[in-house]
Amino acid sequence: MTEEEGWVEQAHATGALVPVDIMSLELRREDVDRARLVSMMGTPRKRESDSKFILIPDPLSSLPVYYEFETKDVVEIEQEIMVSDRKGNSYPLVRAWFREGTLCVRSELVCLSRMDTRNMMP
Repeated sequence: MTEEEGWVEQAHATGALVPVDIMSLELRREDVDRARLVSMMGTPRKRESDSKFILIPDPLSSLPVYYEFETKDVVEIEQEIMVSDRKGNSYPLVRAWFREGTLCVRSELVCLSRMDTRNMMP
C-alpha cells in the first residue's frame, strides 16, 4: 500500500469491501426503546461475498480497523457528514444504531512480510 493510496481504496479496488447503499438496507425498525440502543459512527461498507455490514470508524486513518456486524443487527442508520481525503475521494459518515449487547467482530488489516511470519506461532 502506498502512502498516496489509502487502505480503503485498496480494499475497494480488490472487491474486499464495497460501498453500501444505506437506503437499500432492510433494517429491523420494530419498536425499540432508544435508551437500549448504542451507536457507532463510521463509513459503511459491505463485502460482496456475504451480507455483513462493515463500519470503518476512520476511513482517512492509516490504521486499518473496521467493525463487522450481521446486517440484521442494524436497527437504524442516520447520514451524518461527508469527509474527503487529499485526492478528492469522499466518504460518507453515518451513525449506525444497534441493540445494546450486539456482538461484532473488530478487525485490523495487516500486510504480512517474511519477518512477520517468522515470529508467528505454528
